[in-house]
Amino acid sequence: MGKVHWIEPSGEITTEEHDAPPSYEEMKEFVDGWVEIVSVLFEGHCPTQMIINEEGRIKDLPRNQVATDIYLANLRSQYPDAADDEACHRLALAAAREKYRMRGINMVEVDLYPGLPFIAGHAIVLEGLNLD
Repeated sequence: MGKVHWIEPSGEITTEEHDAPPSYEEMKEFVDGWVEIVSVLFEGHCPTQMIINEEGRIKDLPRNQVATDIYLANLRSQYPDAADDEACHRLALAAAREKYRMRGINMVEVDLYPGLPFIAGHAIVLEGLNLD
């Protein structure tokens, strides 16, 4: 048994007990678009998954500060010696570039959104549940 946290851009969170994660269609409907899965820490727990709208920023969906705070807390936990959130973000991008480089994939440098990342639109956090 786990929990599903449905996070509205307004900051309102609805938490429900679930035996399994929501279906892909339920997630797609809630985030109002293509689903992107982001690994995060939620309330200090071991890594879990946050589901967001892959095109949330492109579609100019409203900023979801609660989901953004969860995402940034995860970055801070990975790079505790970084001076600030922007430094964490730069380190995470460098690590992603290196991971892809080692696989022989060139990561295209496109910065559509300068500054700190943020989550736009609705988000879902799974606690004690994982997508297969």
